[in-house]
Amino acid sequence: MRLRLEDEEKRCAEAVARVQAAEAAKESAQRDLQEATQRIEAMTRQLQRRDDELRQSRQTARGASQAQLRQARIDTLRVLAAVLAEVADQAVHEGEETGPASALYRRVLARAAAAGVLDIGALGEETEYDPVAHRAPGGPAARVVVERPGFVWQGARESEPVVLEQAVVRRAER
Repeated sequence: MRLRLEDEEKRCAEAVARVQAAEAAKESAQRDLQEATQRIEAMTRQLQRRDDELRQSRQTARGASQAQLRQARIDTLRVLAAVLAEVADQAVHEGEETGPASALYRRVLARAAAAGVLDIGALGEETEYDPVAHRAPGGPAARVVVERPGFVWQGARESEPVVLEQAVVRRAER
């Protein structure tokens, strides 16, 4: 009986040890699980931040590309406006409204209008001075006369016309 009692106590102690070991393993597994969950949450937050950064950089790049395309278009149209100004100068120096330079100017101006490039003022036209649209080599005045037309571009997405080439003006005589 004593042997049985000792065997029972021994088995009971072994069972308690196994239970304690199982509880320790369970607690360890729970801690590991909590740590893994925290790492997953941290990685998820990091992934979300990276995704937001990527989305923002794509938007910025897209915006920069649109701005660069707009500027390239304006630069190209400024070259066209400079050519138009040269042809307008030739037409003015020719002095004839029916001469070849005047005819060329009207044809080129009509084609430029199709691209949204419009003239500012006509030769001899009297108007109010606009510091954005006019260049007055002799100094500004309230009223000016156009000596050479300028040019603006009115794009479909532009809220206001973009001045490509300022009109050359002089003080109006009273």
